[in-house]
Amino acid sequence: MRIDRRRRKKRAVSALAVVAEAGLRGPLRPKPGRLGLMEHRRRCRPNQGGPFRFEGGRIVLDQRADIPAVGGCQLAANSLMRPRQENGDGACSHSHSTGWTAGEYLAQLPSTSAPDGARWTWEQCAAVCAAHDPCEFWTLQLHDDQKCMLLRNPREYHEGTGHVEGWTDADCLAGYVEDADYLQTRGGEEVWPKPEGWDAFTWHEMRAHFNCAEYANDERQTRDVPTIEDWILFRETYRRVVDFTAAFDDPVPPTEGHTFPDGGRPPYRAGISKEGRGRGLFASRSIRQGELIHDGGEVMFPDGDAWRQYVFALPRNRACDQIDWTWTRRRPDGTLGVFTAMNVSVLANGGSEGSANANPEGPTAVRAVAVRDIAEGEELVTDYDVYETNWAEVGL
Repeated sequence: MRIDRRRRKKRAVSALAVVAEAGLRGPLRPKPGRLGLMEHRRRCRPNQGGPFRFEGGRIVLDQRADIPAVGGCQLAANSLMRPRQENGDGACSHSHSTGWTAGEYLAQLPSTSAPDGARWTWEQCAAVCAAHDPCEFWTLQLHDDQKCMLLRNPREYHEGTGHVEGWTDADCLAGYVEDADYLQTRGGEEVWPKPEGWDAFTWHEMRAHFNCAEYANDERQTRDVPTIEDWILFRETYRRVVDFTAAFDDPVPPTEGHTFPDGGRPPYRAGISKEGRGRGLFASRSIRQGELIHDGGEVMFPDGDAWRQYVFALPRNRACDQIDWTWTRRRPDGTLGVFTAMNVSVLANGGSEGSANANPEGPTAVRAVAVRDIAEGEELVTDYDVYETNWAEVGL
């Protein structure tokens, strides 16, 4: 792994406190006073909690729920909007109908976004709705795509089968939420506190703050390639901090790269370089000149601020990984973006134009191809200068 890669929303969702809607029967319809509750939510949005993530099959909030009301709205003892710890009857509920209610879609979360990466339960879908501030009700498909859909502004009810739905209900968080003062350890490492002025740090200042040069040169810490748990942590943190609708549904596991458009697998494996470059990529078979090596799996950050938020949400060693695995690249429209990839393709080490054997097809291209024949077991080396590096232009 190189020492200096050179190449290098939006807010996470909030916990709501609402009155439980126990014992719903038939189509999803507001109870008396329900529309007033929704309007109160739009105006006041009190008791806003912190972002959530999935951890061990549970939805975990990073802040306590007893945050004061905002926007000048006061929570009276008999308010419709009660703090979550005083909410409802303690039971997570849903409608007993099998149809669905129309409304404004906020998100359609695929089954691959579920905690187990395969299938949503109605309790999990209800919990995500309760943790997402604008969500007023949810619908879970029990067939076809099996999506968990978050909605607001309910309209007409449609008879049908294969659905379960319910109002946002803070009691649904109870089985999946751990209240915690920002968890200080994830993945066995510490999440470092944010220093003063962190929100204006440049890329180089971020790397210096986390002492990433020491980490990158410590073979005891970088002798192993990232595990599936590491990639899950990266992906869940990206969802939590940057884009909670992001779907990572590639059939190829992140420990092996990203699927080609034709369904094929990339011709490389992750390993440790014998040239003293740390972690890297190696040809898993012979590769011919011009053959596709990588295509897809990247994620983009809206701006430098979103990237800083993401990195500071990671444990220190994983933060250093992501700092060195981030690059800038011109998009086809001419704007410069901040990118990383949520799979082992980021392990490709850099070299000069003459030593590189696997390069992007151009300065705006995602695809990378072999620039010469590559023998099985040979390390894949790329020329980082193919992409433009300009941290200042992206606010870093």
